[in-house]
Amino acid sequence: MAPRAVVAAPAGPYHLLDGALDGLGLGHLRDLLARTFEAHADRGCDKRPAFVVDRELGVALLRCDCAACGFRHVVI
Repeated sequence: MAPRAVVAAPAGPYHLLDGALDGLGLGHLRDLLARTFEAHADRGCDKRPAFVVDRELGVALLRCDCAACGFRHVVI
């Protein structure tokens, strides 16, 4: 299956298979990002968080960090 979308990131690009069998398509990523933004906003912070790719555990994790309020969340 060929990539259907590319997610641009400083450490990327990352290719996603929309509708992939593992459920990690664009729709799922959109939902995860929306929930992450909501969780950050629920803390009362109005600053813009940063998204980074963390490879410390030997696997690439998309993480959300906010320097202003200390919010840290693994998106996927």
